Amino acid sequence: MTATKKIQFDASEYVISHGTNPRGRGSWAFSTTREMDYEPEQEKTYDEHKVVVGPSYIWVHRSTFTEAKRLAAFFAKDKNWPGLYVMP
Repeated sequence: MTATKKIQFDASEYVISHGTNPRGRGSWAFSTTREMDYEPEQEKTYDEHKVVVGPSYIWVHRSTFTEAKRLAAFFAKDKNWPGLYVMP
């Protein structure tokens, strides 16, 4: 993976909802907008993780937040998205 640009992540909605910064293992959703409409466009498996990439979101299952963020940045760069919200 080559980083050509840095993807900005905004976790404010997550912090408001959970009262803490995102961390740990689980399923993580990232969206280009503050609200996420779930319409799967394609599913990919990457490094043993199920990754669902939609028209404006990325959903990473079975991973730590750090791993999910890395995968989300990879797909966001591919789609030329400047930033992502961490969904609650």
